[in-house]
Amino acid sequence: VIASQSEQETMSHMQKCIGEYEKRIQALDGVKTMRIAKNHAQLMCVADSFAKTTGLSRSVVGEMHHEIKRMAIQRQEAIGADHPIVQQFWEIYDYIGEERLNHTKANGKIAINMQEFISCAAELKLQVPLLSDLRDHLKSSKSRKFIKSNHPMASCQLTHGKSKTVRCWIFENG
Repeated sequence: VIASQSEQETMSHMQKCIGEYEKRIQALDGVKTMRIAKNHAQLMCVADSFAKTTGLSRSVVGEMHHEIKRMAIQRQEAIGADHPIVQQFWEIYDYIGEERLNHTKANGKIAINMQEFISCAAELKLQVPLLSDLRDHLKSSKSRKFIKSNHPMASCQLTHGKSKTVRCWIFENG
């Protein structure tokens, strides 16, 4: 009831403070998305109004603002992270090693033959996501940006002293 009676005051406070709170959130290390800054700035405004309506102390409001800022950083990290299947794929790739799996010597590129990836992981008794799941999710890879799939290329890895053509998924190594 009290909150509904202070709606005008809350909206006025929001209009007055949202710009400053957005700037504070955008200034945080790791927050890059405007939407995240705006949404969390709105939460800070609402926290101010809630505190005023209920009589919470300044220290409690400070703690609320701190938590909202932490949530903004956490949200930015969540939207910037790779899908868990993609994370698992790259962990396995790093464990097996680039020298064994990468079929290109081109600087800044990774070329992986999926069948070979699965075979190498199986030899080491590593749990690999289903190939269909890898195909679905690897195209969204952010840590090592996806370029193209099933691309035929001459492998830099020699078999009996000769190069062979293999179909690879290509990524930026960055």
